[in-house]
Amino acid sequence: MTVHTTKLDAGLTLTIPEAFASQLGLAPHSPVDISLHGSAVIVCAARQPRVALDALLEQVTEQNRHTEIDTGARGCGVAGLRPTTRSRTGRAPPGLSSVPAQVQ
Repeated sequence: MTVHTTKLDAGLTLTIPEAFASQLGLAPHSPVDISLHGSAVIVCAARQPRVALDALLEQVTEQNRHTEIDTGARGCGVAGLRPTTRSRTGRAPPGLSSVPAQVQ
């Protein structure tokens, strides 16, 4: 596909076709990485920086902290099933004398 550049301030702009932008998850003002390899210009969706848990927890304050939310009965989240400690072999792990039974 051929596209044309346009002049903007001290550089050129390149329009990314909508189908490409959609496939890459790009929206207006999305950050992209651009590099030059020989005569090819490579444009990639920028990776989101990894954020450490400690950095996120530092942002928690009494004002933005919510109360507990009741999510229902404790379980594995699948209707009719309870969590089990049985292994794939169907036997309890060593040291466990009681294993919860599956719901019929």
